[in-house]
Amino acid sequence: MRTAFLFAAVVAFLATCVPETGPYPPPHEDRPAACTFEYPPVCGERHGQRETYGNACMMRAADARLVHQGQCRPATVSPRPPGGREQACTREYAPVCAVRQDQRRSFANACEAEAAQFRVVRRGECRG
Repeated sequence: MRTAFLFAAVVAFLATCVPETGPYPPPHEDRPAACTFEYPPVCGERHGQRETYGNACMMRAADARLVHQGQCRPATVSPRPPGGREQACTREYAPVCAVRQDQRRSFANACEAEAAQFRVVRRGECRG
């Protein structure tokens, strides 16, 4: 008898429980909740910066857009900069804002901006 009462009390308690939604907003429907670790790399772009992602699912999860299948090609070598020599840059991330004529663009670092023949105007990404 006591076991039946205890069982009924537990069932009644659990029936009053309401799932908590938590402080997080619901996931975007176009972004996956989890991705596999397959490695068919893709090149994606987000906020003007290209990056190689392990697969298309990881790229979408990072809210990037597809540029092409495969790894991103280094865009850090200029064919012939004003000095007449090729320029190779490191992949360090020290963002800069640079301009060329009336075009304004963010680069991962100053070397990449100069290789694309842009003039660095300040540290950090370009705003608005």
